[in-house]
Amino acid sequence: MKIIHQDGYSLEESMEFVTIIYSNTLQSIMAIVKGMTQLNIGYGDSAQQVATDCLQQGFPNSVLYLNDLERLVQPGYIPTEQDMLRSRVKTTGIIETQFGLKELNFRMFDVGGQRSERKKWIHCFEGVTCIILIAALSAYDMVLVEDDEVNRMHESLHLFNSICNHRYFIATSIVLFLNKKDVFTEKIKKAHLSMCFPDYDCGLTTADLVVGEQGEFYSPLSSSHNKLCLSEGVY
Repeated sequence: MKIIHQDGYSLEESMEFVTIIYSNTLQSIMAIVKGMTQLNIGYGDSAQQVATDCLQQGFPNSVLYLNDLERLVQPGYIPTEQDMLRSRVKTTGIIETQFGLKELNFRMFDVGGQRSERKKWIHCFEGVTCIILIAALSAYDMVLVEDDEVNRMHESLHLFNSICNHRYFIATSIVLFLNKKDVFTEKIKKAHLSMCFPDYDCGLTTADLVVGEQGEFYSPLSSSHNKLCLSEGVY
């Protein structure tokens, strides 16, 4: 929203992402070392193959950083918009962004989705106009950072259910966006959706077909208030 509606990031703000991007890159290298053992990839394999196979399991955006490492380490490196968009940083607390669209003024609040963060914000939004929940399609075969026994998609479904049926949001419109379709498109060819939903046996490996099926898993969760507003597109 800042890039689209607030003229993007200033040079000073862009430079604040350098530390984040470098940290993401180092975390990715650590993930490679750990993933090589888990995925049985030998150290004699090409570095490119190791990076691709390991990182696609959990850090697909980091492949782009490692493929472009020479540019990132150049003196005077300034992150591009794509570099900043693909960076990962944990949202803590509540971050407000204000912008105008035509004659309307919007106040958007970004909140942390981690379990430890939810208790900080859910009571603050009684009476809000709209809640936008963003869930990653590609997370169906991944686990939470804070609990490696919990599937990320299952956790998103649980959060969606709790928000839809929370007493604070009885009169609130709710919009669900399923994002990271590009990552999902490649992943679904190798990892079946039954990893997340054992009862799913359609055998589909085409992303557009599976997305429709996956979106349906969210629909019954809002039935008690009958207010689901499922986006037509997947972004």
